[in-house]
Amino acid sequence: LQVLSDTLTRDELMAEMNRYKDALGVRCSFCHVRTSDGMDFSSDDRGHKRIAREMIRLERRVTAELRAMPD
Repeated sequence: LQVLSDTLTRDELMAEMNRYKDALGVRCSFCHVRTSDGMDFSSDDRGHKRIAREMIRLERRVTAELRAMPD
């Protein structure tokens, strides 16, 4: 995991991924590579996965900056 906490349990990770999937209205294969054996979740071959990581990083930066602003 590059942007999500490596302390997440498998169930927590799947719940988080499902939230992203549902919010975007897409399937797992939108970001993850489908193989003949199933999904290769570790592969970085899909551009949407790289974009998703950058969006998560951006959201964290914006949130941190907004929280740091005086009331």
